[in-house]
Amino acid sequence: MNTKLNKKEDAVFKALKKFYNTYGKMPTVRELMLGVREFGINFKSSRSIAVYLEKLEVKKLVRRNVDTKKLEILDGFKKAFVDIPIYGGANCGVASIFADEYLQGTLKVAKSILKGKIDDIFAVQVSGDSMNRYELNGKNIEENDYVLVDSSYKPSKEDKDVPVLAVIDGLATVKALWYLSDKIGLFPKSSKKEFRPIYLTAQDEFIINGKVIEILKVA
Repeated sequence: MNTKLNKKEDAVFKALKKFYNTYGKMPTVRELMLGVREFGINFKSSRSIAVYLEKLEVKKLVRRNVDTKKLEILDGFKKAFVDIPIYGGANCGVASIFADEYLQGTLKVAKSILKGKIDDIFAVQVSGDSMNRYELNGKNIEENDYVLVDSSYKPSKEDKDVPVLAVIDGLATVKALWYLSDKIGLFPKSSKKEFRPIYLTAQDEFIINGKVIEILKVA
C-alpha cells in the first residue's frame, strides 16, 4: 500500500501528532483545523478535515477505535507515550477529600513531559482553588486539573515553596510545602483570602506522597 503523503495529508498527520504530543489526547476537528495552519494549510470547512482523516485511515496511519469511535494514531509515534495511573483525588481547598488508593483510570502522557521518569509517577485530579496562583511550568493549579506527582520525592529541610501532595489524617490536599524552624507549613496560593496555611509537626499524622511535577489542563 502506498503510504506516501501529499502536502495536505502530511499537514493533517503532523498536526494530529503535535496536538497528541502536547495534550495527550486527540484534537477536535476545530482544533485540528487550527493546527494545520502551522504547517501551511488553511482548510475552510470541517468537511475538508474529515476527508483527509479518511485518507489517513485508508493509508492505515490512523483508525477509529471500535468501542469508543475515537481516532487513534497507528504509527510508531505512539511509543513516545505512557499510561499514567490516576489515583483518588486531591483537594486544593481544605483537606476534605479522602485519599483512596484505588486506580480510577489512566492518562496518556508524552514521555518528553516526564523527562525520563516513568515508574514513580502517578496522577490525581484536584478540586478547589486554593492553589490557583501557584505557577508551575507556566501553568496554575486550577479546579479539575490533573497533576502529575513524583512519588520518589523525599522532602528535606532546605525545601521551600515546593508543590506537594500531602495526606493529613487520611485526607489529601495539594499545597506548597515550606520547612520552618520547628514545623512544616503547607501553604495555599490563591486569589481568594479564605484559605489558611496548615502547620504540622513530627507528631502529627501526615504523609508527603510526592512532589507535583506537572499540571495537565482539562479542556
